Amino acid sequence: MTSRFDEAAIAYWLLALALFWLPRLLYRGSRSFERWEIDAAHARHARALKRYRYLAGAFGAMLLGGLILGLRTAPAGSLRAVHLFGVVYGGLLVLDASFAWRTGIRVLPAVGRRLYAIDEGRTWRTKLQLALTGTYLGVATALLIAAL
Repeated sequence: MTSRFDEAAIAYWLLALALFWLPRLLYRGSRSFERWEIDAAHARHARALKRYRYLAGAFGAMLLGGLILGLRTAPAGSLRAVHLFGVVYGGLLVLDASFAWRTGIRVLPAVGRRLYAIDEGRTWRTKLQLALTGTYLGVATALLIAAL
């Protein structure tokens, strides 16, 4: 028999995993680039990717620190810790989607090497990703506030 804590954790994990792999589905059939191709052909994008890597690392470290603090202070089995995980991962997903919205570069999740897709301008794919990740973050934030 599972508890509400387990069910909520599994639901967040499955939704986050689906949103993480969504670009792979949206960009199937599109031309994908490797990092060296972007560096060679699109210098503007190469600088943006380097900045994004540092920004995502710093943002992820701050969010991980907040998550660890939240897990240490929450009572055992509390739904607050699960909702906090949803907010943390939702923040990283929104950062990733907003980077794609701003630059047109989309990191395609893959096992092994990293591939990238480039959209010229703001397309329906980037709008959809930003809307879905924003909704994920908004729902997780609302549930966290309600659990307090």
